[in-house]
Amino acid sequence: MLKDIPEITLRQKKILEFIVQEFVKTGEPISSGTITSLAGLKCSSATIRNEMAKLEEMGFLIQPHTVSGRIPADSAYRFFVNEIIKTRIEPPQNETVEAIKREYDALKNKTESLFTKTADMLSKMTNYTSMILAPQLNKSLFKYVKLIPMSSSSILLIMLSVTGELIHKIIEVTTPPDSETLDSLTETLNKRLLGKPIEELGKILDEEADKNNKNNLLDSISKESKKIITPSSREIIVSGKNKVFDYSETGDVKNIKIMLDLLEQENIIAEILSETIKGNDINIMIGSENPIVEMKDCSIITVNYKINSTPAGKIGILGPKRMPYKRVISIINYVAENIEDNLNNKEE
Repeated sequence: MLKDIPEITLRQKKILEFIVQEFVKTGEPISSGTITSLAGLKCSSATIRNEMAKLEEMGFLIQPHTVSGRIPADSAYRFFVNEIIKTRIEPPQNETVEAIKREYDALKNKTESLFTKTADMLSKMTNYTSMILAPQLNKSLFKYVKLIPMSSSSILLIMLSVTGELIHKIIEVTTPPDSETLDSLTETLNKRLLGKPIEELGKILDEEADKNNKNNLLDSISKESKKIITPSSREIIVSGKNKVFDYSETGDVKNIKIMLDLLEQENIIAEILSETIKGNDINIMIGSENPIVEMKDCSIITVNYKINSTPAGKIGILGPKRMPYKRVISIINYVAENIEDNLNNKEE
């Protein structure tokens, strides 16, 4: 985050916010005449020009050409964004809220990944690139398990998380399984695991084995499940990579190609998204604040989502510095709330 943003007067604040909002809409430098006629300030054009000169001296504004108006510097966007997140972030407009609800309602009783759907939806709604850091599988909440006899010495373990990840493993067992026993165990596991992290499967199987005098079948299933349900690398989902062409402010083809290459590298995206996973719920990196030099002309907005009140991952938007921050922050924050509802809904 940019440091040491200077204090400004109320009039300067209104002028700065107007310039940021108008530049986001038009992409054109803002003149004192535009501010005088549209900003509703009760002062002369000469006073506006004087205030704009002061804001430029303080590093908030840039004058691209001698005779042109001013455009926002990174510190102007930062000031504007800080003002937005000081107050309660309102939900998006009603039609956007309804569209988001429809997308998540359509996921019910399907195994399609919650995060793949979310990434596609976010990119479509914002027209920018979306990025998601999925939770570690072992931390994901359990949804459903099934044990199926395959032969006299093997069974098939199928388990589904609430986020849509599917685990399936053929387990060799020493005790010949029968359908009735496996159906009973399946029912018990579904009841005991509901709403809990998948990593607790082994613990619960051990407890059931103890209840049944160290049952060999349960022991075998427990040992194998612990091998496959371990802390693992996080899945990275990116949607709308090609939108970089639409929102690149410089139009520099070479830089666009570099950015597209970076978006193909999961370790880079993971670095961006995981950098503040234990920090603020909402994090906004503007221009030169970005850790990736090639993204200095972009802004990245990320929001934590939680499983059982603990930060589990992030969703993010990569777009231009000249983005409608209030709208995008509102959408991404509301989507994060809906992800949490899906992940923590024990009735799923």
